[in-house]
Amino acid sequence: KKRMQKASAAGARYAFILGEDEVAQGVVTVRDMRSGEQAPMQLSWLPQGVFDLLFENTGAEHAGDELPSLAERLGSPPPRA
Repeated sequence: KKRMQKASAAGARYAFILGEDEVAQGVVTVRDMRSGEQAPMQLSWLPQGVFDLLFENTGAEHAGDELPSLAERLGSPPPRA
């Protein structure tokens, strides 16, 4: 929790969480620091996924248009209700 607070205070847009559970599943959890939404991303997709998160939809974001959910942008299944 303290690391998330530091990331937020530093102005981070995304945080990447890699713990024992994530390693066992072969994923990293990506947290959108603005919305608080979290979604898994396959570790093998990490370089391309980071690039896509940082550079895709930048026009929509600046225009005030709503972006797809983080899970949709990462190609993850939506969270279970």
